Amino acid sequence: MRGNSALKALEHKVAAIMNSTERFPPFSLATALSGGAFIYGAAMRLRDSFYRQGLFPQHNLPCPVISIGNLVVGGSGKTPLTIHLASLLQGMGLRVMIVSRGYRGEGERDGTIVSDGRSILCNGRQAGDEPFLMATLLGSVPVVVGRDRWAAGHDGLARFKPDVILLDDAFQHRRLERDLNLVLMDFKAPLGNGHLLPRGPLREPVSALTRADAIIFTRCEGDKTSQYLEVVQNIYPRPFFHARHLPVVRGIVPAGEFLSAEKLSLPLKEPVSDLRGPSLFAFAGLARNQEFYATIGRMGGSLLGTMGFADHHPYQTGELEQIAAEAQRKGCDAIVTSDKDFVRLPAMTMPLDIIILGIDIDFGTDAPHWQRFIAEKIAAAGGTR
Repeated sequence: MRGNSALKALEHKVAAIMNSTERFPPFSLATALSGGAFIYGAAMRLRDSFYRQGLFPQHNLPCPVISIGNLVVGGSGKTPLTIHLASLLQGMGLRVMIVSRGYRGEGERDGTIVSDGRSILCNGRQAGDEPFLMATLLGSVPVVVGRDRWAAGHDGLARFKPDVILLDDAFQHRRLERDLNLVLMDFKAPLGNGHLLPRGPLREPVSALTRADAIIFTRCEGDKTSQYLEVVQNIYPRPFFHARHLPVVRGIVPAGEFLSAEKLSLPLKEPVSDLRGPSLFAFAGLARNQEFYATIGRMGGSLLGTMGFADHHPYQTGELEQIAAEAQRKGCDAIVTSDKDFVRLPAMTMPLDIIILGIDIDFGTDAPHWQRFIAEKIAAAGGTR
C-alpha cells in the first residue's frame, strides 16, 4: 500500500511539473525531467531526420488520407474533430473510413474492424474507447483499428473502398503518408509549458509544425488573441482556423436501467441544452478531468462532488458502486460522465440517472472557410467522385 501511495504521489508531482511554467531549483525533480526531455528531444529529432532522408520507409494508400493530430499530450479535441470531419465529408457525397490506433484496446496489436458502417462488430474493450465512440456516434462510417495504421488502412481499403481515409491521432505516426496534416492546438495553451516530455506535454519539438498543412485552434471562446497564438502564427505560417468545444448531452440513462453504449445512438426525447436544476455528481477518466468539471459548471450544473481517474481508465463494477454511494451520500439527484468514459463502463444498473456529456466541434464564423479549405484539398488530392 505504501508503495502504491508513493507512486501516486510521484505521478502527481510529475503531472504538476509538466503543466507548470514556473522556474524550479537547480537540484529538483524538474531538473531530472528536463534531462529526460533533452534525451527525448534528441531522439525525436533523429527520428525526424531519418524519415526526411528516407531511411525510415513511408507507405501510401491509393486514396486521399487526412491525419488529425496534435503536438501536445492531452485532450485538444481530436476525436470530436474526427467525427465532425467524417460527417462533413459524407455531406460532400464521399465514402469515409476512419483508422485509429485503438489505444489500450485488445485489437490494437493485431488490428480489428470496429464497425463496417452498418453494425458495431466489437465492444469498447476490444476497440478502445475512442474508436468505439466514433463508430457508435457515426453509425454509417467504417472504423478500423491497429497499431500499424498502414496495414489497418490497407485492409480496410480493400473491404470498404472509401474515397477518403481519416487517421485519428496520427501526427506522430509517420509510417503512413497523408495528403493533409491537420494539427489541433488548445487556444489557451497551444504549446503547453513549452517543454518536451517528460518535463512538459510536447510530443515533439515545435519545429514539427513544419509538417502541418493547417492548424486548428480549439477551445476558442470570446477574444481570439494570445501570446502563444501570435508566436505560432508568425514562426509557422499556415492556414489556421478557430473552433470551440460545444458541450452536448448525448443521452440520459434512467436509474435502474442497464448501462449500454446503445444509449448514445438513441435520440433524446427532449433535447437538453443545459444542466440547471438537479444537483450533480461527476466522474471522469480523461486527459483533463478538471476541464470536464468546469464544462458542467458552464452549462449551469450544480456539482456537489467529483471523482477523477486516469485517462482511458477501465472502470470496474466496484468503482461504479463507490461512485453511486458517494453521490447518494452527498444527496445528488444524478451523475454526470463523459461519452468517452461511458463506453468504458461495465454493463450494470445505477441507483441514479446517468447523464452522458459529449463535445461537438463548432467552427462558428470560420465554418465557411473551413469547409471550402477541406473541399479544395480533397479535390486536389483526387478525392472527388
